[in-house]
Amino acid sequence: MIINMHAHIQVDENKGSVSVSGLGLGEYVDHCRKIGVEKACICDYHAKFNVQVRDAMNMYPDFFVGVGNPDPDNDAPDIVDTFHAWGFRGLKLIYPGRNYDDEAYFPFYERAASHKMFILFHTGYVASGGDGRSVSYERMQPVHLDSISRAFPELKLIGAHLGNTGFCLQAAEVAAKVPNVYFDLSGGTVRWMPYSLLKILFCKSAEVNLRTTGEVTNMELFKKIVFGSDSPLPEVLIEFYDNLFNAFNVDEETRKDIMFRNAQKIMGL
Repeated sequence: MIINMHAHIQVDENKGSVSVSGLGLGEYVDHCRKIGVEKACICDYHAKFNVQVRDAMNMYPDFFVGVGNPDPDNDAPDIVDTFHAWGFRGLKLIYPGRNYDDEAYFPFYERAASHKMFILFHTGYVASGGDGRSVSYERMQPVHLDSISRAFPELKLIGAHLGNTGFCLQAAEVAAKVPNVYFDLSGGTVRWMPYSLLKILFCKSAEVNLRTTGEVTNMELFKKIVFGSDSPLPEVLIEFYDNLFNAFNVDEETRKDIMFRNAQKIMGL
């Protein structure tokens, strides 16, 4: 079984159609179930189509999990209450005007914590856009999740894309050390990382003080990973996750944690 913690809807306003990964909603649900994906958390890219996320969830309530996308620089914090009333289980944040751990955003986090909603944060580089917004991936560093987790230890946080290449070491450190922070491995840069860099991320010295040059898999990090596909169809990321598990000899129980049990814990399923 697989639970996809990170998928996006695409809305064609001209046609009035909604899709996920290029497939109509029903097609996507059928396709996912055939490959073992039992649930998918869906969100919007730009805090514009939250109603369409709600409608998709209501059409397929046994499959889609709604994730609301607030604009914390312009929305009031009570939008989180609205999302919760709709049945959403989480929030997605991207394109912040301030650092994620700026206290101006704390009222949003407080509302999410009170409703036991998780928060999915985009971390690291974000694709270029031409809509005039001020975008800096300096504001979306994984280390900000560490300080948020200290202020809200009951809040479940997920960093998307393992910080991308620019902040991947930072993301790995936060994931391995901070109890309530997880990361997914979606995105383009993570899947293009060479094995040499992945070894740095997912291995550690077998003994302290360099008593040996041997290396072992850093299971503390692996245990804090969740499955997410982002924009591609899930099988694209399933291949990457499987290859990564095989490369680092990840045991079967940890694989289950990554592919669905961590998600169950985060969402209280």
